[in-house]
Amino acid sequence: MNKPRTCAEILAEARQLAESIASSLPKNVDAASLTLKSKVPFKVLSLRELLIHRVSALASPAVTLFEQGKHVPAVVLTRSVLETVAIVFTLHKQLQEFLKTKDLLVLDNFLMNCLMASRWPNATHHARSILKFVDHVDKKIPGFRQTYDSLSEYAHPNWCGVSGAFGETDRENHILILGPNERTTVYESGVTALSGSLLTMHHFYNDMVGILHQLNDHFESQSREA
Repeated sequence: MNKPRTCAEILAEARQLAESIASSLPKNVDAASLTLKSKVPFKVLSLRELLIHRVSALASPAVTLFEQGKHVPAVVLTRSVLETVAIVFTLHKQLQEFLKTKDLLVLDNFLMNCLMASRWPNATHHARSILKFVDHVDKKIPGFRQTYDSLSEYAHPNWCGVSGAFGETDRENHILILGPNERTTVYESGVTALSGSLLTMHHFYNDMVGILHQLNDHFESQSREA
């Protein structure tokens, strides 16, 4: 029977994954390497590489903050990593569906929403709720939404993120002791979520390589620009 891993071991894994991502970040997306018959492959590749940059920018400081004992800000960043991974997962899913249905409108709407959407009232593309993307992942990876909701308890100024994280009552002396404490499971749940989400990112990011080739070949075979 395998011995359960310690939080320190899981955090070390998260650091290794974050460093692996950071060391191999793409520097550009070259449109000339893709078909000129459609802009879709360029949009797909651009979104994929932008997302890996975002994950790296969030994950590396999250690891450092966990190592420094600054668990709440580390969890806030980790929750953002999960949100980004949810977009990567959905992009992977959308590409697979397009190769089956060839529904260009659905794919392009998704890409434009991810690349250009905002919550400003006059936005051309309106941002979708991140929870929809999180729930897409949960159907494939049960527990992903529960993990996200757990992190949200610390990311929001609820009991976990405020009183539970920064206060402890000395009832005998009627004093509220302030400062970071270990009363919650924020460290354990946080490092586990970070490592798991980075593993998920690695899988779906890398698996898109073959799918991108198929996508590019599809549009290259078309007689007109899509």
